[in-house]
This record gives sequence, C-alpha cells and structure tokens, in this order.
Amino acid sequence: MFRHPGDSLIAAAERRFGHLAISNLIRWIAIFQLAVWGLDLFTRSGGGESSLIPYLLLDATKVYSGEVWRVLTFLFVTATANPLFILFFVFFLWFVSDGLERAWGSFRVNLYVVASMGLVMLLGLVPGIGIVVNIGIASIFFSAMFFAFATIYPEFVINLFGIIPIKAKWLALADAVLLLVNISSVPLMTIPTVLALIPYVVVFLPGFVHGMQQRGETAVRRAKFQSKVNEEGGEAFHTCATCGKTDLTDPAAEFRVTADGEEHCVECLEAAAESRKPAEG
Repeated sequence: MFRHPGDSLIAAAERRFGHLAISNLIRWIAIFQLAVWGLDLFTRSGGGESSLIPYLLLDATKVYSGEVWRVLTFLFVTATANPLFILFFVFFLWFVSDGLERAWGSFRVNLYVVASMGLVMLLGLVPGIGIVVNIGIASIFFSAMFFAFATIYPEFVINLFGIIPIKAKWLALADAVLLLVNISSVPLMTIPTVLALIPYVVVFLPGFVHGMQQRGETAVRRAKFQSKVNEEGGEAFHTCATCGKTDLTDPAAEFRVTADGEEHCVECLEAAAESRKPAEG
C-alpha cells in the first residue's frame, strides 16, 4: 500500500493540534455562501442602495486599513445569483464534505482547505494585483474540493440533477474542462486557480507517480516472463489429449485428468458428455 511521504508529519501534527480542527468545515463554507446569497438578495430587494458583496471581497488596501474580515468573507461570495445553481453548489459541497471527512478526517480536511485557500488569500494581500482573487473564487474553491473527492472516489456514481448517473471521475474531468474555458476567457483567473490547486498536486501527485511506476514494473515483469517462456520453447504444464490445447495457447482454459489417466480441457469433456446423452437415452 502506498504511503504518502508527508503522512508521518501530518499524523504528528494531528496528534498535537487535531482538537482545533473544525468538523465539516466545507459544509460550513457552503452554508455561509448560501447565507450571504440570501442576505444580499434581501438587501437589494428591500430597497438597499448597494449590494452586500463589495463589503466581503478581498481587497488588500481595505484589509490593511482594518477591514480584516475580508480575508475570510471572500470565500462566501457565490459564483452566481441563480437560486437553482446556488442550491446545486451548496448541495454538492455538502456531499463532497461528507466524502472527504470520511476519507481524511476533520483535521486533514481543514489542512487541505486552509492550504488551498490560504495561498489564494496571500495573493489577495498583494497590493495592486491581489484583487484578482475575487474573480471566480467560488468556482475555484469548488473545483479544488471536488477534484480531491473525485480522486479518492473515482468510480462513485453521482446522480446529476437527481436523474443522470455519472461517475465522479468524469464529472471532475468536465469540471476541469470548464475551469480551463473560464481561464481562457478570463486570463486573470490563472494565478489564483494555480495557487488553489497546489495542495491538490502535493497530496495526490506522489500517488499518481507511484501508480505509474507499479504499472511499468508489472509490464516489465510480464514481458520478461513471456520472453523466458519463448526461450524455453514454451513448455506447457497442461495439454488436452483431445484438441491439443495447452495452458500457453489458452491461459484461461481449465483441464481435468480422466479415469484413463489422460488430461483433457473442460470444453472437450463437456462436448464428449453432450455427445453421449442421446445414446444414454
């Protein structure tokens, strides 16, 4: 079983600081996104002069002026104002949160979220260019979390919109394509997107590399074995006395030794049994 190079360090940190972890952190972020959307809708529909959103976005100048809440609240700004899509994103994040909590536990989920969004937040604190983190931050956060879920549970079937069954790995691929389309349309999204996905690469790349190495070693061993068989003349352990089939020509074949001491493949024995049935009747 593959063991990540950083597992021992993370385990030590979890033993020491695990009690500080927030359970279901991704769920809470989703809930706050829904709450912010609802409050903003209420503010604008109630005759308010301005939206709530500008007071939540990450702005380095305003953070340094004392509005420190912005280093957190920028995560609560939703990607769309459409209520159906808001509910979809919130439900999906809730679902992803449960899956990651089962696989990693609260501490590691917290660590992943903080690392992913912390890098984006640090970019946001750079005067002059940090404002770009507000472009599509909700979709970037969603992708960073869902990519982790789909990598852990690639074969998990999700009923998209409650009716279309799709495996998590294909949804993640579609999400990646959509993310690339968004980046190509708004190039300023490139830097915060790359930063947000660095923890994903750190967590999963060693496993990908290890898997590729194992597949390569298996292919080499298989080629060496086949080469050795060919050099030794392909001597078979089993040979059917009826049709001449061997375990080399048909590795999936099964063989049986009959009362006369001869070895036959199961197919020939079944054929012989069938041919005797009319005579026995």
